[in-house]
Amino acid sequence: MAIVSINKKTFENKVGKTHPIEPDALAALFEQFSDQVNCVVLNACYSETQANAIANHIDYVIGMNEAINDKAAIAFSIGFYQALGAGRTIEEAYKLGCVQIRLQGIPKHLVPVLIKKEETQAQRFTQGTGFLSRFEATDNRTKGSQAPRLDDVDGLAVLDFDADRDQIAEFSGTLLPSYRGSGIDVKIHFSMSSAVVGTVRWAVSMRRNLADDRSRDFTSSKFVSQSVPKNHLENTVGVFSFQDGEEMDQIGAGDPFILRVTREATHPDDTAPGDAELITIEVFESAR
Repeated sequence: MAIVSINKKTFENKVGKTHPIEPDALAALFEQFSDQVNCVVLNACYSETQANAIANHIDYVIGMNEAINDKAAIAFSIGFYQALGAGRTIEEAYKLGCVQIRLQGIPKHLVPVLIKKEETQAQRFTQGTGFLSRFEATDNRTKGSQAPRLDDVDGLAVLDFDADRDQIAEFSGTLLPSYRGSGIDVKIHFSMSSAVVGTVRWAVSMRRNLADDRSRDFTSSKFVSQSVPKNHLENTVGVFSFQDGEEMDQIGAGDPFILRVTREATHPDDTAPGDAELITIEVFESAR
């Protein structure tokens, strides 16, 4: 049995700078070793998207569906690898890893997710959904007074959106050629610096970014007023759905685009005190 463990979601180029690993690129890498590797463990935060992509080629993949601290990651690894050493199956070892987190009194036992190749292939035929793009906090291209502040929380890059003024972050990307015209779901993962009550009001809009599109306006925003987690160390997700066509500014497969995210802190619906910490944004094709 061959197990591969990966602790980061970035690669380092020849001049020493890191860049994020696209899920499709990581999946293509493991496709070359699908007859040699039985399981891949992704210890990095928010690695479930990469795990789903790799599971197209590897029998078992373990990823993290939200941020996970070092203590929880270590506890899972101890339980998982001790179980494998004792001759347990991968599925049994995964369950024992999650139990080990609970035994340490850490409320993160639901963060590791086990994805099986056979289930991923079945979902491809029944759900019709697929990964299209992902943005990290470091990808924000907005500068100046309206821009949120880039911060570091326990080694995780976040964008701090203030509670007393509206701030905007913009991200540029390209819609993957695999897009089939079903519309998209934008998922914003965020936590709070201190708030445990109230709501955060997010607005998301987008526009096409071809060479002759520089003066185009952004589409009408989609809004979500999201309740904050009761534990400010936990994370939550806001989901924004855009129909294909006008709502997406006619963005099609292979088109470059800009995604704009705003915390409307001055809106009456935004009642949460303290910073909202944007961690990552994922874009998926909507189910048909």
